[in-house]
Amino acid sequence: MARSLAILILGLAAAVLPVHNVATAASVQRLPEVRVKAGARFPVSFAITGGTGYKWWPEQPLPQHVTYIGIDYQSMGPTSGPGSKTLQILSFLAVRPGEDEIVFVFKRGWEKTTDNDPKAILKVVAIE
Repeated sequence: MARSLAILILGLAAAVLPVHNVATAASVQRLPEVRVKAGARFPVSFAITGGTGYKWWPEQPLPQHVTYIGIDYQSMGPTSGPGSKTLQILSFLAVRPGEDEIVFVFKRGWEKTTDNDPKAILKVVAIE
C-alpha cells in the first residue's frame, strides 16, 4: 500500500508541474494534497530541464511534522545532460501527525529567492 501511494504521489506531482519557463512572470501552483501516515516517507517530484541550475527548493522552515530527507534525479528521455527532460524527486518523512503546507520555489541554489520566482504549494496531512 505504501509503495503504491508513493508511486501515485510521484505520478500526480510530475503530471501537475510541467517544465517551467523561468522567463515568465511569477506563478503559484497548488499541488494535490498528500495524506500519509506518521512515520512514512513520501516523494514530491517535478519535471525540470537538466543542466540549467534551476530546480525546486523547499522553503525554510519546513512544517514541524515533516523532515526533508534528500533529492534524486531521473532522466525522462533518451538522453541526459544539459537541456534534457529530468525528473527531480524530493523525499520527505512525516515524523508525527499534523497538517501544514510546504512551499517550493523554482530557482538556482546560489541565487536569493525573489517574489518573481515560480512557487508550488503542497498541503501535507500526516495521520496516526
